[in-house]
Amino acid sequence: MITEIFVYGDSFQSYLIGIVVPNRGMIKEFATKEGILKENIDDLLKTKEVKSYVLNEMNKTGKEAKLLGFELVKNTYT
Repeated sequence: MITEIFVYGDSFQSYLIGIVVPNRGMIKEFATKEGILKENIDDLLKTKEVKSYVLNEMNKTGKEAKLLGFELVKNTYT
């Protein structure tokens, strides 16, 4: 679902952030299934539902890989 990702953390913050380039085809497929209608992909990527979906899928994969809580991304920018 993710084409590219950059994860950033620093010792002065208690969380990681991710800059994500999602797979546009998979995002469109998810949005269609969920009934989210937007004119263009950029508007679609800004919706709460899509952002939540991407973050949840990332963290699900992280938990399956046995990452610790502080190793999981808490917010994304798409």
